[in-house]
Amino acid sequence: MVKAASVPFEDERYSYLAVSRGTVAQGHARIVKPPIEQKPAILLPLCDEAGLRLQTVARRDKEQFRMARRKGWGDLF
Repeated sequence: MVKAASVPFEDERYSYLAVSRGTVAQGHARIVKPPIEQKPAILLPLCDEAGLRLQTVARRDKEQFRMARRKGWGDLF
């Protein structure tokens, strides 16, 4: 709407920031970009209390891989 775009692929992506005064759940990371699916693995760009990192989930780890395939941008991992 801001750009007066006429086609849906001109939409801009956005990010958000979540702030809390209390403690947050430890041990969870948020997916900050769309997951990158490759043949042998899925790459998840994550952000947690330690900072940004890239997590690789191999196809041979079936349970983790199945869970990672269902995750999207903004989800907890």
